[in-house]
Amino acid sequence: MALKNESLGGYKVSLTSQETQKMFDSDEPLYGAQVASHFVKSGKRLRMKQDLMAPLAEVELVFRVKSDLSSSDSLAELAAKTTVAPGVEVPDSRFAEWFPSLSKYLVMSDSAIGGYVVYGKELETFQWNS
Repeated sequence: MALKNESLGGYKVSLTSQETQKMFDSDEPLYGAQVASHFVKSGKRLRMKQDLMAPLAEVELVFRVKSDLSSSDSLAELAAKTTVAPGVEVPDSRFAEWFPSLSKYLVMSDSAIGGYVVYGKELETFQWNS
């Protein structure tokens, strides 16, 4: 697989609503690793027909972590350690006719149906009033 030697770009969280969890017979969200080349700055073109089988499009908020996070971080500390950007996720599977027929185990094995994430201008997250 051509992507196996690529660096980690981040993580994708999938099945975040009860509706999508029900479709895939899950009772919790799933996540998968995404390679760096699949995070694309807005303005660049995706090669949809060449690189994707059956893509979807979902509007997202994209968070980038600037430094290590800790479970003991306050909300203010988490906000200081991240940026946020508007984004469009383009989920896609390596399995044909995947939506919505895959089991949760195949969703997990396919990096949570990770395709591409196209993101816009990153902004520092807002300041918390403590």
